[in-house]
Amino acid sequence: MIRTRFTPSRLALAVSAVLAAVPVAAAEADSDNNDIERIEVTASRRLTTTSDIPYNISVLDGDALSDAGIGNVAELGYTIPGLTVIDTGPRNDKPMAMRGLTVDEMSANDQGGNGGTVSVYVNDTPMLVDLKMIDVNRVEVLRGPQGTLYGAGSLGGTLRYILNKPELATTEGYVGTRIYQTKESDSLSNEIYGALNVPLAGEKLAVRIAASRLDDAGYVDYPLALSGPIEDADDEQTFSGRVAVRYAPTDSLDATLTYLSQDQKVGSRSAVNPAFTGNDYDSALRYDEPLDRVADLTSLEVSWDLNAVTFSSSSSYTTLEEQGQRDQTDLLVTNINPDYADYPEFSAFTREDVDREVFTQELRLTSNNDGPVLWMVGGYYSNEDNVDSSKEFTPGYPEFIGMDRPDDLEYYSSTVEDVEEIAAFGEVTYKFTDKWDATVGGRAFRLKQNATNCLDFPIYEGVEGTELTPECTIGEGENKDFIRKASTFYYFTDDVNAFLLYSEGFRRGGSNGVPEGGQVSFTEDEKSFDPDTVDNYELGWHSEWLDGDLSVNGALYYIAWHDIQVAGKTAEGSIPITENGGKARSQGIEMEIAYNPFKGMLLQAGYAYTNAELTEDAPSLDGFDGDRVPGVPEHEGALSATYSHSFQGVEARYFIGTYMKSEVYTRVNDLAGSKNEDNQVLPGFGIVNASASLGYDEWLFRLYADNLFNKYAKVGARGARDYGEQGQFYYINKPLTIGAEVQYKF
Repeated sequence: MIRTRFTPSRLALAVSAVLAAVPVAAAEADSDNNDIERIEVTASRRLTTTSDIPYNISVLDGDALSDAGIGNVAELGYTIPGLTVIDTGPRNDKPMAMRGLTVDEMSANDQGGNGGTVSVYVNDTPMLVDLKMIDVNRVEVLRGPQGTLYGAGSLGGTLRYILNKPELATTEGYVGTRIYQTKESDSLSNEIYGALNVPLAGEKLAVRIAASRLDDAGYVDYPLALSGPIEDADDEQTFSGRVAVRYAPTDSLDATLTYLSQDQKVGSRSAVNPAFTGNDYDSALRYDEPLDRVADLTSLEVSWDLNAVTFSSSSSYTTLEEQGQRDQTDLLVTNINPDYADYPEFSAFTREDVDREVFTQELRLTSNNDGPVLWMVGGYYSNEDNVDSSKEFTPGYPEFIGMDRPDDLEYYSSTVEDVEEIAAFGEVTYKFTDKWDATVGGRAFRLKQNATNCLDFPIYEGVEGTELTPECTIGEGENKDFIRKASTFYYFTDDVNAFLLYSEGFRRGGSNGVPEGGQVSFTEDEKSFDPDTVDNYELGWHSEWLDGDLSVNGALYYIAWHDIQVAGKTAEGSIPITENGGKARSQGIEMEIAYNPFKGMLLQAGYAYTNAELTEDAPSLDGFDGDRVPGVPEHEGALSATYSHSFQGVEARYFIGTYMKSEVYTRVNDLAGSKNEDNQVLPGFGIVNASASLGYDEWLFRLYADNLFNKYAKVGARGARDYGEQGQFYYINKPLTIGAEVQYKF
């Protein structure tokens, strides 16, 4: 098998520098002075700086994203300690968590899901997929529940991508390309990207267009595929495009209509099984696992300053279509029916279709006065329609058992679901003095869910031909609740402040839609699941020292999590469902430091300590009181140095940084002494990234090396208990990647 070789001379191309820098409140060196820059954000629904927000927030602006080479949420997770992202590669949605709020296994979301504990927004619109970061102004990471500020709410936190808006007075744009080589890949990868901004109608109308085309060669081989060996099976081709039209006829009215589309084709899963294949970058699966995904988003955002108040509206319509295939061979033999192994050539694969449509409408009124009373009230409506289907095939097996089933269909399921949410939310802040204020907030909401689920097992039922006789049931669920928030914020000086915060979070419950009886029997607990909630207590601070050259921000928190929702399977048939799994608690500390020792130099450090564990037995998880939650390291840290300077008209920037995390468990870990045979310990690791860039006039040249020392790290896993020795796998980080980038601005 041919492998690309790297020589010291090629490695030397990635000279000094960084990536994975810590986003210490989006601190960034200013070329004119030594102060740590204060980034303006809208996370609190008012334009303010990160140091004036009464909760813990991290921000990376567009320059920091570019310097660090961050192109997706997995790379963002490496950069920000405390944001846990399981890097499952481009095929699968990446499980995310903040502050230890996760109990699911560290694998792809193939066996049902629970909606996640982190909400993701594009501007003010909830997002369904992992968005490629093109023409992004900044990324805001809001820690803790956000239900009184954002309609969709969340348990652990909110991630916001803020896109560059059309500029009304400037014609500008850029085009660029990058070419890179990943170790273990047999060919080069590349990306072409660009943006164009054009003002129209006397600086009252502007259009901005942005697009990128990524062609990643992949690096995982499938040598045991039944169709024949496949090299670099996990390749990816993704087109991302956006058109935004902004209309601002007056200083008080501003409206932006945006259309965003992402078309993604992935060849297979980025997962390996070295214990079975003998090679660190080989999969042992029998079928490749491609996925085609198309996401479209149309949004209209309006801001209207009415003097005393500002009226804001955000309307969006999002669609998502997926067609995928998965290898199910070892799951069926190991977990469903051992008799399948009697057929020497037994194999199985599943083909799945997903079709989702989501409409959201959010309205807000925000007071414009300076105090003493500041307020914001809002309304939120969401309607979500989901249509999912799955067909599982066992080629040759019906004929082996003497059955006439020419389509080889072993399992069929379909789900049609409608979810509607209506919410009213708001906050009121009272300023006791210029240095002290207090805020209370709340969110009242109602969620209604209707689901129709159909199941069929034609081979098990002995139904010959291609006929299906599915059993269907209709499930309904409704949740009503009111969540609260209270905080106080005090400025000891202009440069030092602190806050106390209590906030509640909520995630909807609903019906699993499994049939009442027939081919497979289900328990009452398997038919539906309850909401889960959190109580978040937080003490934090923002501070600047040494005349603005040193920034130290952080928070201490304690979270109580009730009625945890977990991805599970029914006892009969292993049908994916959502279950409730008891209680847990998470406590920890988050720290971010930025230091500007002299002009052009910025040193950054970040650290997160997370202690998260179950606080009562959870049989659905095979867990016990005191078990540590999976996927979350106790210790995470990042260190980086950035240096920029000018010479003879050239702007030079150099970066070097490292991300470190301690060991994690793949499932809940039984500290009481019982055996959980599928729990694994993934060792801790550190990754160093580097880049160097030169800017001259409108040109930018950049060299970079991701994973500079080619660290091989296991970042997720699927165990052998359910999938057997051949079907188990590890997700791994991307090997050493060396690249060059050229960009031209106009």
